Amino acid sequence: MLLIKYSKAGAMRYISHIDLLRHMTRILRRAEIRPEFSKGFNPHMLLYFSPPLALGLESEAEYLTVVTNESYSDAVERFNMAAPNGLRAIKAAEVAKNPNLQAAVAAADYFYPYPASVFSNPFEFSVTVGKKNDGAMDVLGERLIAVKEMDGGCVATLKAGAGAIRPDAILSALSEKYGESDKIVRKTAQYIEINGELKSVDLVYFNE
Repeated sequence: MLLIKYSKAGAMRYISHIDLLRHMTRILRRAEIRPEFSKGFNPHMLLYFSPPLALGLESEAEYLTVVTNESYSDAVERFNMAAPNGLRAIKAAEVAKNPNLQAAVAAADYFYPYPASVFSNPFEFSVTVGKKNDGAMDVLGERLIAVKEMDGGCVATLKAGAGAIRPDAILSALSEKYGESDKIVRKTAQYIEINGELKSVDLVYFNE
């Protein structure tokens, strides 16, 4: 089984998850990376993704699991030779079983081109995510795990899964508050929870 870490940027940040699946099947065919197929009347490639990236966001930490019994030491080179601009394999590793990152990812890092101080009072940019009195509620609360300053902005670690706030919803609220519409958010890492502690996918599966 093959786990590929890849980036999604440029024009590719505007394609949906369904379109991404179509791109991936074409890339793998052109790269001659041969996945196994499902059984039944309409067999399809056995591909598994990390949680879908919101439309308009970039990422340098997306993951694709390819169910295959073959070994591909040159998977990154094959992938990149066949991929369109905006999709690039970063590294690949063979894994013994499907990590099921769609369900396993518990949090992710997002780079926001704003100072960390914008997260100090989330009520200043509340987003409607459910009905609560006036229809708006604090977008962060326990959903924000950590925030740290970075060059040119900050990195916010947000919970993933059920009840999580969409990172693009935060960007929309910030853009409206500060009157800016050209900012781009970038996912920089994804985490799974092991024994109550968040571990990066790279650390667990790539030993990095």
